[in-house]
Amino acid sequence: MLVECELIEDCLANKRVGKKVQKKPFRTGQRVQGVVTNIALTPDSQVMALKTKDGFIIPEPFLNVIGEVKQKGTKQSNNGGNYEDVQEAEVVSNKREKGAVKSIYDSLKSSDIISKNSVRSKQSVNFALAGAAVGLVFAMLKQKNKMLYAAVGAVGGGLVGIYLGKKQQQNEKTNE
Repeated sequence: MLVECELIEDCLANKRVGKKVQKKPFRTGQRVQGVVTNIALTPDSQVMALKTKDGFIIPEPFLNVIGEVKQKGTKQSNNGGNYEDVQEAEVVSNKREKGAVKSIYDSLKSSDIISKNSVRSKQSVNFALAGAAVGLVFAMLKQKNKMLYAAVGAVGGGLVGIYLGKKQQQNEKTNE
């Protein structure tokens, strides 16, 4: 059945186009129309979602259902009330100004979060690899178990890398 919903939270909806995924931001208070569907995130779990007329999927936690929309000249199908001729989304009302779209998109990007934590993780991985190499060389020189000494060296190098990464972040914060 075709329903009309109001968004209660900002949402970045996805739509598959071939192998690519298109994204479209929807804002709080915006009204959209679409068909209710089940979306399988994993084989074991399904989530109710609204598929807008132009194919974007909005999960149920972002929506407040207003009611069913009755259209003239459409036929209901036999498989649970979905309309087959749904074509494109229609924004019923928009309460925010257009400059808010960029701020919503920027707040949903995860690249800022990843860039902040990537320096520390890269440093710990590099130190872990160096520690494993040093442990392996030490085991070869002493005729000991190479796997054990490489593992101990990797753990020790990783801990040193984490410690130095934290110190580097503290120094950057104090210098700013």
